[in-house]
Amino acid sequence: MKWISIASIAGVFTVVYVIYAYAFGGCVSNEDLAKSRVIAYLEEKGLSTTSLEVDAERSTECQVSFVYTGADGLVYFTVIDGGKVTLWDTSKRGPL
Repeated sequence: MKWISIASIAGVFTVVYVIYAYAFGGCVSNEDLAKSRVIAYLEEKGLSTTSLEVDAERSTECQVSFVYTGADGLVYFTVIDGGKVTLWDTSKRGPL
């Protein structure tokens, strides 16, 4: 009986976790968390973090966007999927 109770509780927690991850896994709304991820990326590349600003036009309720102004141009950062950093470097555009 004890093992059935433990297995049942573990099953309920698993189902709740899967539902929560499915519903909220792709959203990032915490600006401080998003900024810390982008700053960590910039520091890893040896770039200054003072040129980073929040991009309110491209931010939504599930993603936070930033603009980085560098010597070569602009880099747009977006933090999505629970903290994944994506970027678009405008100086590295290829032919259309």
